[in-house]
Amino acid sequence: MLMTASLAAAAVQFACPACSLPLQQSSHGLVCDRGHTVNVAKQGHVHMLPPRRVDALELAASDKKVRAARAFFEAGGYSAQIDAVAVETTRALAQCVEPAAERHLLNVGCGEGQILRRVQQRLEAEQECVGGLWGLDASKLATRYAATRQRGHARFATCQPHRLPFADGSFSVVLATFASCPWEEACRVLRPGGAVIVVRAGPRHHFDEACGDTCGRGGRALSADADLRRQHARRPKQHPAGLAEMYVRALTLETYCGELNELLLAMEGQGVGVEGQADSRTTTVDWLISTHRVWLGTGVEDS
Repeated sequence: MLMTASLAAAAVQFACPACSLPLQQSSHGLVCDRGHTVNVAKQGHVHMLPPRRVDALELAASDKKVRAARAFFEAGGYSAQIDAVAVETTRALAQCVEPAAERHLLNVGCGEGQILRRVQQRLEAEQECVGGLWGLDASKLATRYAATRQRGHARFATCQPHRLPFADGSFSVVLATFASCPWEEACRVLRPGGAVIVVRAGPRHHFDEACGDTCGRGGRALSADADLRRQHARRPKQHPAGLAEMYVRALTLETYCGELNELLLAMEGQGVGVEGQADSRTTTVDWLISTHRVWLGTGVEDS
């Protein structure tokens, strides 16, 4: 069982979206010292997006992608890439300077929570103790799914990644998965000696292969020789943050058939059953994972 701090004793708290003061648990949800209140859903997640008019068609399209992503991941999609992120995240956590029980992980762009659940599973397998797991996403449906599946082990909020609802120096590791979180904001909530992990698409992500290779649901890793033989192969560019402490490229060749292919298309926002659309798809899945150790918010290690 993954050991985490209780909600009452957690060293990290959500910050009020109105005034940035710490939010405390109350009978009415979460409340700050100025009386601002944030409701907590029955699944345990909180909603911090500002009130705005929501386009019904846009919301329906977004929710459709979230439902497809949940089903796609549960069916084993992108498993090799998710495993690679979980391995690197637990390694980065283990290298943090504070005691294990005081280490907190924030996943920005957590989606329906598949990566954070895989991190939890890996921590449990290694019998590692952490202070807490936290997830943020702009989709209310995604955070609801995530909170339902990981209730009691992680805390989730719906918010935009441009302003993270936490105090300065709250986290040991900030994991940004396909999220447009500003570098300065990730460093603001990071403790000295912590790490920012950036997960993004590689240059060959979803490069559909015009070949008869089939890899099955789990896929297989491309060999170095095979990758070098490809005409468009090239070394991906470094992240603008600078030299990474660790640099991982999770590259596999996958064939998705039938329902799994339909889920992938729906997750990408493409229509299903369009004329000329194949029942199966062989494509490269290419994720880049770079870990940047940060000291004093500068992104540069002390000499």
